[in-house]
Amino acid sequence: MANTEHKIPLDTATFLRVRNWYLLALAAIALAIILAQILIQLHIKSQSGDSKVINVAGRQRAYSQKLVKEVLLLKNVSNSDEKITLLFEIDSTLAVWKSSHLGLQLGDASFNLPFEDDPEIQALFEQIEPYHREMVQALEHILQESSIVSELNPENLEHDANILLKNERPFLNLMDQIVNAYDARSNEQLQKLKEKEYWLLGFSLLILLLEIFFIFRPLSIQIKKTIGHLIGSQEKSEEQLNKIQTLYNEKERSLKELQELNFVIDNAALFASIRKDGTVVFISKKFLTLLGHTADTQNKPFS
Repeated sequence: MANTEHKIPLDTATFLRVRNWYLLALAAIALAIILAQILIQLHIKSQSGDSKVINVAGRQRAYSQKLVKEVLLLKNVSNSDEKITLLFEIDSTLAVWKSSHLGLQLGDASFNLPFEDDPEIQALFEQIEPYHREMVQALEHILQESSIVSELNPENLEHDANILLKNERPFLNLMDQIVNAYDARSNEQLQKLKEKEYWLLGFSLLILLLEIFFIFRPLSIQIKKTIGHLIGSQEKSEEQLNKIQTLYNEKERSLKELQELNFVIDNAALFASIRKDGTVVFISKKFLTLLGHTADTQNKPFS
């Protein structure tokens, strides 16, 4: 196995190393993007729930004022049909007011309200509970009396109205604090999300910076060296080619001279080349013709 690894060419090993680093960097960036999207989606979901909670809590103030206003109108209305209408409005508004008050604390699927586990907000609900309870009891007493007798007792109605007026202001003040607490919590979550986004942004930029120093910079240097090596090799190849071409031209010229010399020797001179042992190396054609030989006489005795 070790021998196989040592046999890997340098260019292949470099490519594999750069590829692994590049894939690792891409995976880290992709992970940062996925985490950012998860955080954003979770915050959007949380914000959706917070906006619903803030909306319901804000309506609680409006419902309390609406109930007090309807009771005060009930005191000054003499028409029985109008009284019935007002009592019906009070009953329906009170039902929503009570269920929303419990839903904000314990959660309510119908209102899409989560269970409240914030100690600060729970403490505010504990403070507001006596005022809410007295207002609910006064309203229920009015509704109960109206269902028993056809005509409400003015003194009882006045007493219940005074209870509502007495508890309305502290209820509104505490409800304002609860709404502000919801809003502050939502803003705090938003700030935390921003911090996480900044951390992820810094992480992504750090990855890009590391890519520049450990991937792109070495790769560019390697490419520059490779191009320089190729250019040098090309220059050497052209130089070798020029030398080969020069040698080839010299060879052609020498061969041509040799052919001309052979022609002259064969046709214009009596020439023979003989070794020490008497065997023929070369005999010109004219010499062979003069001797009466036409066959190849090389490596044969001159005699």
